[in-house]
Amino acid sequence: MNTENPVVEEYLLQNSLWWAEISGLDGYRVDTFPYVGRKFWAYWHAGLRRVYSNLTTIGEVFHRDPSVTSFFVGGVRRYDGIDSGLSTVFDFPMFLALRDVLLRSAPVGRIADVLRHDALYPRPDWLVPFFANHDVPRFASAEGSSSAKLKLAFGLTLTLRGIPEIYYGDEIGMPGGGDPDNRRDFHRRMARRHE
Repeated sequence: MNTENPVVEEYLLQNSLWWAEISGLDGYRVDTFPYVGRKFWAYWHAGLRRVYSNLTTIGEVFHRDPSVTSFFVGGVRRYDGIDSGLSTVFDFPMFLALRDVLLRSAPVGRIADVLRHDALYPRPDWLVPFFANHDVPRFASAEGSSSAKLKLAFGLTLTLRGIPEIYYGDEIGMPGGGDPDNRRDFHRRMARRHE
């Protein structure tokens, strides 16, 4: 969609307000956040917050570098003079560090390296740490995984700063390769367990 067109901007804002009103949702997960212009996001967030001042938005910025992911978080006017308004982002730098450390024997210092960049974010306590999602093979099926490493991934994710995200099925060590195998439902998992 051409988010530079004022009619499209208004349509998307009105549609988002409708969904918030009709569903009572608390926030939006915004997929591939950097693919849409920052001017649109500033407009969209300002419009949402005029009606729902406490609505949370979490952006997906799939990048290893905190200096890149932090650029998209709202609360700060960046070089372009725009504050995107985005509440926070999924902590992909930590996700990648956790996977490297736990699955690929990278030095544990990689986790500290990510934490050292927390000052780049207006609210690092709002970051969303995670170790698995729908875009990558499940942790339990990843090369180098074990039940002990899965427990450690949970322990780290749940005790790091931020608001942790747990991907459904990981709590039972659900297997799954690349998409769509990593999105299988519980019924399929349980049926295989009892075969």
